[in-house]
Amino acid sequence: MKNIEYLKEFIGEILGTFILTLFGCGSVAVAVLFGEYNSIFQIGMVWGVGVTLAIYLTRHLSNAHLNPAVTLAMVIAKRMKANKIPVYLIAQFIGAFFAGWVVFILFSPSISAYESLHGWVRGSDASVMTAKIFGEFYPNPGGSAIVSLQLAMGAEFFGTFLLVLAIFGLTEDANAGRPDNSLTPLFIGLTVSSVIWLIAPLTQAGINPARDFSPRMVAWITGWGKAAFPDNCGGFFWVYILSPVAGGIAAAVCEPFIKRITINRKLQMKTTKIILAGGFLGAGKTTLLWNTAQHLMQKGLKIGLITNDQAPELVDSALLVQKGLTVSEVNGSCFCCNFNGFIQAIQTLREKSQVDVIIAEPVGSCTDLSATIIQPLKKYWNGKFDIAPLTVLADP
Repeated sequence: MKNIEYLKEFIGEILGTFILTLFGCGSVAVAVLFGEYNSIFQIGMVWGVGVTLAIYLTRHLSNAHLNPAVTLAMVIAKRMKANKIPVYLIAQFIGAFFAGWVVFILFSPSISAYESLHGWVRGSDASVMTAKIFGEFYPNPGGSAIVSLQLAMGAEFFGTFLLVLAIFGLTEDANAGRPDNSLTPLFIGLTVSSVIWLIAPLTQAGINPARDFSPRMVAWITGWGKAAFPDNCGGFFWVYILSPVAGGIAAAVCEPFIKRITINRKLQMKTTKIILAGGFLGAGKTTLLWNTAQHLMQKGLKIGLITNDQAPELVDSALLVQKGLTVSEVNGSCFCCNFNGFIQAIQTLREKSQVDVIIAEPVGSCTDLSATIIQPLKKYWNGKFDIAPLTVLADP
């Protein structure tokens, strides 16, 4: 089963990276050879559309990273297991390589005619004007920007940082402002377009090592040779491979802090329902908790449970966890004697699991819940918690 999963993801990343590179490099070819795209806005839009289509077409196969910088960032952020890195990276470079060849085959006669028209010999310094169809250069050939190696590295780092940070935000469940899942690929595509509009005059906006390196190798193989590389000091590696990867990693390092702020903000605005269900031993509290949780989960609510007893290693907790529920516990004392422990259990469920409803099962002998638990919650946590009337089960 695992091999089948890896194969699906491998195919998905090849196909997705192929599509975005094909449309992107193809748009540059059309702009250079035929002048059909007259502005960076138009080229940026085509790149964005290519990314959007690639994600829509392949996210049922893989996670649609389509970019080594995104894959490594996802692993560092613990959104993906590290053992999948080779599957994703190899597929991305292969997909972009195939796309580079398709672009070359489609436009090869036109490239040759364009070079002859301008008197350029392929492989000479002047031929970077056609080599930029495949790989990026700094500064952007034909532009007026003055760009050093350090500035180019900074631009690619910053552009990829923005892209990956946006991807984290657009796919984070805790982000109340994120778009519907069906629209997420569109907004990721618009993010790519926005980054291109910002830094393409400086570096052509690679922000994707696979998209740069693989088509660049096609140019190197098909006659551009050294002209396929931006300088003689390894700039293609420092600018278009290392810097995007570093930008993605930096976004992954920042992601937990931004997520924490987002969760805290969401928690400040969110009211959690608190239900206390007491009763003596054998009254059926655990069965009631389980059935109530099932009923509420069917309505789309996230449920958290708090168990309580004077002893450690509570059996009720183990049983409820086996049923797939999120459980916290207060053991060694009752809620009345350990109010702070009860509040900590509530905060743990709110912050880690972002539950909508918390059902608490106090120790069977606890008879003073209203005065010691419910009234303080209403007084000091009004607005954060919605306290249900106390439920007590009587053994018939």
